[in-house]
Formats: sequence, structure tokens, C-alpha cells
Amino acid sequence: VCRLHSTKSHFHDAAMPAIKPPVEVSSMARMPTKLLLRSLLLTSLMTSKLFLRPALALMGVIATSKSPLLNPDRNLPLNKILRWTVYNHFCAGVNREEVLRTVTEVKKMGFQGIILGYSKEIVLGHDEMLSTDESGTSQYSDKCYQVIEDWKEGTLETLRMIGPGDFLGVK
Repeated sequence: VCRLHSTKSHFHDAAMPAIKPPVEVSSMARMPTKLLLRSLLLTSLMTSKLFLRPALALMGVIATSKSPLLNPDRNLPLNKILRWTVYNHFCAGVNREEVLRTVTEVKKMGFQGIILGYSKEIVLGHDEMLSTDESGTSQYSDKCYQVIEDWKEGTLETLRMIGPGDFLGVK
């Protein structure tokens, strides 16, 4: 922390305003109130036994539904609700621009570095995971290998977003 120290002077120039030493601000004080309130609300709801069970059931329905009404990619209001609640609370963004904007906002709060990690939730059915060759032997399907390739490319793209003092979390 750099502090300015001054000595008293008997000379006072009316044109020059008095220089005040910088005020030290705690890390929590740098966080926007909106962010703190959202975090408090979501953390309280996610740890509530009363709320958690129905919320997980609802997320399960949304994740497995074939209905366009329950598809966040097709239902804009549902997409906005899920982004504001779950997604934006845990994720920096869906593309390079969103991630870099989030990283910039976090670093403006005074954080020296961040940990970025790539993840994508997928669910493969049993028939999508395994295939059978001509001899009847089960093996991983091409879909499994594609999922791994997509993860590798996403992780490498995330690595390209890492700046000085940042880390890549691999999972």
C-alpha cells in the first residue's frame, strides 16, 4: 500500500486545493452492493432445505425437457432468469468478450488475479456413450470423443484469456 505523507507548510496557495491522503478501502467495500445482495440472496436460497429440493427438481425438468417453452435457448425470459440467478453467479461468460468484461470488472474491484476454468454440462444417454462394433464389443461412441475434443478446445481458448497473475483451473 502506498501512502502519501505530507508535512505542514506555512505557505498556502489559494489556487491549489489541499491534497488529501488516499483512503484505504477494504476488498469488501469495493464490491458493488448489487453483487453482494445477489450473492447473499442466492447463497441463502441455495442453502435452504425448503427451497433447494424444489429448485433442483425444476432444474432437472428444464434440463431434460424437449419443450421449446422450457428450453432456455428458445425461451428468452427463461434464459434471462437462469442467467441472472445461476449462470452469472458461477460463470464469467459464454464467449471471449463476456469473459474478458467480467475479468476486467473483477480486477477493477482490486483483485490481483482470477482463476478461469472451462466447463460445459452435458448429459449423454447410454446409447450415446457406447456403440457396438462388428464383433459385438462395446466401445466409446464418436459422441464421447467429440465431447472430449470440445472440452479440450474450450480449455485452450480459456487459456488464451489468462492474464498476468491469473490461473487456469482444469477439471
